[in-house]
Amino acid sequence: MASPQREAGFAPVANEILEAIAGVDLTALELRTVAFVLRRTYGAVGNPKTAALSVSDVAMATRTTRARAAAILRGLILKRVLVEGRPPEGRTARLLGLQKDHDLWPAKSQSS
Repeated sequence: MASPQREAGFAPVANEILEAIAGVDLTALELRTVAFVLRRTYGAVGNPKTAALSVSDVAMATRTTRARAAAILRGLILKRVLVEGRPPEGRTARLLGLQKDHDLWPAKSQSS
């Protein structure tokens, strides 16, 4: 039986961000990708704003193919839900983080 404990690590995310994520139209795979990026940033030691993440990292974490993960990342960056930075010297993994200014995200869903 799973028994997660806060002491084993947690991601301190502002309620405003969680509400914005809940209110924007994202596919299930997009949502899983955002959750993974949050875990690797907000949930990492020191709460970095970005993390070096490869397409393979995202694909493995979200249980999809590399091609699909790459497409999802491109889409989330174009939608301005995620931001991308330059990879560290000699690395192919890109720096990814959440765009905290959720007013830049796509219009929120109007359907109930």
